[in-house]
Amino acid sequence: MKNNDNLPRYVRVNAGITVHTSAMHGELHQQLYNLVAAQDKQKLHLTDELLKAWNDLIAQEVELNNAQQDTELTAKMQQLDDDRDALLSQLFSTIRNNRRSPVKALREPAERLMKLVDSYKGIQREVLQAESLHVNGLLMDLAKQSADTAALGLTAVIAMLKTTNDEFEQLELKRIDGTDKPGLSSTSALRPLTDEAFYEVRGNVEAASAT
Repeated sequence: MKNNDNLPRYVRVNAGITVHTSAMHGELHQQLYNLVAAQDKQKLHLTDELLKAWNDLIAQEVELNNAQQDTELTAKMQQLDDDRDALLSQLFSTIRNNRRSPVKALREPAERLMKLVDSYKGIQREVLQAESLHVNGLLMDLAKQSADTAALGLTAVIAMLKTTNDEFEQLELKRIDGTDKPGLSSTSALRPLTDEAFYEVRGNVEAASAT
């Protein structure tokens, strides 16, 4: 029998292959890897290095799929920022309006709070992270004049502002933790590499079964 050493190790047949989403693609490779890794590597002509290279690419795909959730996270952050801006506007406008109130019990607290309003004027239009920092500073300053803010009925507004700002900062930390990682690429660039690693593994398995 003639030795077919010049034949390719494998032939890819693409006809009829359906398109997988990024999540499905990563999950498929993960399941395939688990099946292969559970077998006797020596019998399948597989090395630890080859399996590790494949598994590392799968892990990057999983990480990228998680990173793609950043869009949803950003939308939530934008909503929180809108809510935060509305609360700041209500806080500032209440103080400004009561500064001219004929009621002394409202006018005097508002006058004492105007210095804060002037100091933090325009923070709604700042870069998101800078706004978070300045809102924290504003909340600290308002806490020193809690009697005045209570007199103007701002206790609930300030509490909501703190809650909203805290939630925004928590999401910001989550977003940074989820996306600021080295070695990530686009899924479109990564998927062919994962497939190539699989083809290499499959070629070894098929060669082992032919011997």
